[in-house]
Amino acid sequence: MEARTVVKVLGLVALLGLVVLIWMNFLRVSNLEDEARALRKDVDDLRQGAAPASPAATDSAVEVETQPFAGDPSGQPPQVLVLSGGRPVQKAVLALVELAFEDGRRVAVPAEPVILLPQVQVLVPLPPEAGCYPVPSRRPAWVLTLDGPNLKVASRDCAYAQPARGKLKGLITR
Repeated sequence: MEARTVVKVLGLVALLGLVVLIWMNFLRVSNLEDEARALRKDVDDLRQGAAPASPAATDSAVEVETQPFAGDPSGQPPQVLVLSGGRPVQKAVLALVELAFEDGRRVAVPAEPVILLPQVQVLVPLPPEAGCYPVPSRRPAWVLTLDGPNLKVASRDCAYAQPARGKLKGLITR
């Protein structure tokens, strides 16, 4: 075979491999989008007080409330909330749905649900309704981390004018 033919064949093989990799990536993204869409629907159902459409046998609904965040809690250790009696949580889909303030005011929070995996920190951006004053040039957020049967919640880049508790709702998989 000539060198040109070999180069053409190798180029075609590389092109075919690239097409296959792109197709596999498309399928993976499509599956993740479908899963995220189903989880968002389940969280929306939970927000409205209905049972999720089709939870797996090991999934269960959860609703937890933080202790009040007050002042500037940036240097404080995270709050630990119990999600599961003792069995480690494999995955959680949680949304910050409401904030309750010391004066009795409750504010619904239009936050998107987040998917949590063990020991992976996830940032939940806080909307302006969160009642905090953001650190200049930063976006205030809560940092959520699954740790065994618990959820660790820390406030980042936010100083609270008055104490605020957050209500989180979602699904956990054990």
